[in-house]
Amino acid sequence: MADEYPGKKTNDLIFTIEQIPHKKFQRKEDDLYLNYEINLIQALTGFDLDIETIDNKFIELHVSKVIEPGFHYRIKNQGMPNKKTGKKGNLILIFSVKFPKEISNENKEILKTILK
Repeated sequence: MADEYPGKKTNDLIFTIEQIPHKKFQRKEDDLYLNYEINLIQALTGFDLDIETIDNKFIELHVSKVIEPGFHYRIKNQGMPNKKTGKKGNLILIFSVKFPKEISNENKEILKTILK
């Protein structure tokens, strides 16, 4: 609201809001995306993970299935709050798998035997 008094036309007050990128999370509407890198052993055998949310809480996550690169894991109601609906968006983990740079010939043969 701007200055108002008799005989003067009121003006609008305009705000410009800039959203600063977060160092860990990317926002898409009410959902938050978090990129998380795991190694090949974790991707194949599973792992336990403590995920820190945007409001500094921790969620324990147990993954027991094989994770492919780019796999999305959705944690409901851990995204941004929506004032209109009163609900929270989701936290979505996007996994990337770090592969080893080299594998010895002996280990290659072992892997071929195991992964047949």
